[in-house]
Amino acid sequence: MTTKKRRNNKIWWKKIGVLALIIILAEVFTIFPNTSNKNPVSHTITVNAATSVKGLKTHCYWKSINDVLYGGIVNTLAIDSHGTIYAGMYGGGVFKSMDYGTSWRQAGNKGLTDRYVNILVIDSDGTIYAGTGSGNSSGVFKSTDYGMSWVQMNNGLVDQSVNALVIDSSDAIYIGTSNGVFVSTDKGKHWTKTNLINQSVYTLAIDSNDVVYAGTYAKGVFKSTDHGATWKQINNGLTGLSIKAFAIDSHGAIYAGTYAKGVFKSTDYGATWEQTGLKDKDVYTLAIDSNNVVYAGTANGIFKSINLGTSWMQAGNKGLTDRYVNILVIDSDGTIYAGTSSGYIGSVFKSTDQGATWEQTGLIKKDVYAFAIDKNNTSYIGTYGGGIFKSADYGTSWEQINKGLTNLYIYTLAVDAKGTVYAGTDGDGIFKSDDSGASWKQVNKGL
Repeated sequence: MTTKKRRNNKIWWKKIGVLALIIILAEVFTIFPNTSNKNPVSHTITVNAATSVKGLKTHCYWKSINDVLYGGIVNTLAIDSHGTIYAGMYGGGVFKSMDYGTSWRQAGNKGLTDRYVNILVIDSDGTIYAGTGSGNSSGVFKSTDYGMSWVQMNNGLVDQSVNALVIDSSDAIYIGTSNGVFVSTDKGKHWTKTNLINQSVYTLAIDSNDVVYAGTYAKGVFKSTDHGATWKQINNGLTGLSIKAFAIDSHGAIYAGTYAKGVFKSTDYGATWEQTGLKDKDVYTLAIDSNNVVYAGTANGIFKSINLGTSWMQAGNKGLTDRYVNILVIDSDGTIYAGTSSGYIGSVFKSTDQGATWEQTGLIKKDVYAFAIDKNNTSYIGTYGGGIFKSADYGTSWEQINKGLTNLYIYTLAVDAKGTVYAGTDGDGIFKSDDSGASWKQVNKGL
């Protein structure tokens, strides 16, 4: 037997030992029932490596609460005037947080027939517009009740794969699609195709003079000074022609994030462009704070410039455990939110110190391997890579509880009659918590 095979066998025997011990514990630990009529739970739950919410077989009533933790890639973020944060997901619809990202819940999504949300924009009266693009009942949706319900607004929209959406000072709405730009002057009731056609439009921006800029795939930048009636290609000095993101600072300078070529800047309304100090990067998103600090989200984390793009530095990124940044937004207090996606798993992070440090918010998508409920009906879930979460409100909101937990790959959970929580991990044995998950310690003596 080779050394590699012996090592793999040793690892598997260790896993089997951990799981066997936890299964024994789970067989004898009783999960106390919910004595109320609401949200009844099982009297006894046998926990093993394959246990999931869906896999529990009882005579009680269950409803799925995984949507609070589901979403996948975070494609877009938007913040309304009340500070509520909305996240558009790749396959998960729209989530929202009313406590600065601490907890999240699905925004309702009634009527949102396409859950692949590429862009969210909120207008001056609080109406939310969602641009979707799965190809199945896609297009533009709008909500006037904070995302609880949605109405599809596709009249005249012949291309329903929406990549970008912006609103000008007169409330005209522009959308970028795989076949050009469309405009609506009646809040999305009717759409008209502009003269920018046969172009795959990735991003849109509007300056203080209502000049519209369109970033395209492989064709660079176009602009319109007459509300989309005519367009002019403006690529002088722009060597990166696939444009993913725009941002405009308080001086009117335009920044363009490109694939493979970094960030370009124009100080003359796009007539000429020059490459900034951030080069040779795929830039997926740009944001500018009230001090004109420019932030760029890339596949290698977040970069920032404090001198209008002349030079760039990594923005600390401490705590930013997912470095693939799709979207950046900044609220009125200067808090930066970053939506990420490693593979098909995404999260939202936030920073209150200009990107030096980051903390993960409550919106995260991980594979759930374990589930347990204590005598107070607090629910615990174990995830593969995200550690342990708990909910004290029947799954409406979740809190990540990983203090002292050095291994975040959880295979199984069990709770004894005293309320002690046990977690079996992938490779690091057993951890336990005597304080409802507030802290954990490893208990592997004799294992």
